[in-house]
Amino acid sequence: MPFLVDWRNDPKVIVNMDDRRKVNLKVMHTWFNINQNKQDTIAYVAFVNDKPFAYVAFSKIGLKENVAEGGMFFNPEMINSGIFANVFLAREIILKNINTSIIFSVVRNINKRGIKIQEAFGAVLDRKDEAFNYYFLYKKNRAPVLEKYADILGYKEDFDCLLRNWLYGD
Repeated sequence: MPFLVDWRNDPKVIVNMDDRRKVNLKVMHTWFNINQNKQDTIAYVAFVNDKPFAYVAFSKIGLKENVAEGGMFFNPEMINSGIFANVFLAREIILKNINTSIIFSVVRNINKRGIKIQEAFGAVLDRKDEAFNYYFLYKKNRAPVLEKYADILGYKEDFDCLLRNWLYGD
């Protein structure tokens, strides 16, 4: 949690948030626990060597519509590591398990890294307003990027077993 507080309060990060107020550890714990207990939300913190690497959440999960709003916050020190790709692959397994094929993302329009990630995964820009870009990311668009990550990381057999039919099937 302290990682999330520090990350959330970082001036380079806070400008990309809906709510730009600074938070403390108590606020972050409360927020995380609320998200953990919602029926339509899955939220977790990924750790590498006992160091928090990413916070990943799916909210507003619509099991009938196969859509969820997705959000990811990364430790910037680790973004160019193979761990980054691992988090995306793990996230896809969760999406498969909850039968959610479409991710809806809201990215503040000044968040250049967030926009680049959306573009790299083939997200479709739905609309823009003065503050945000709204994207839909379909599994057929994510598939080639995730397959490439799996090949680079040596997970080809795992990808074929766990994700190929999910991503490329109907």
